Amino acid sequence: MKELLIEAIKDSLKKLDIKDISVEIDVPKQKDFGDYSTNIAMKLTKILGKNPLEIANLIVENINNDNITKMEVKAPGFINFFVKKDYLVENIKKV
Repeated sequence: MKELLIEAIKDSLKKLDIKDISVEIDVPKQKDFGDYSTNIAMKLTKILGKNPLEIANLIVENINNDNITKMEVKAPGFINFFVKKDYLVENIKKV
């Protein structure tokens, strides 16, 4: 799933004319912060000259992934992803 999220974020960034940037996805320590999260919006603050919350919202607006139930933007600029449980179960079965 990490790889799919990275590709979805990179596709979203292309719409903002950002290319060839490293995107990192982490598993949050607290379950309330989703299944995965990224701080890419904070990394892009200097490049885009915008508030990281604004950047995070722009990224989220451009992500289309049927396996995500919810995406939320949290201060100071994190994007949290909540993955559909069905998707997780199917991948566990494959493993």
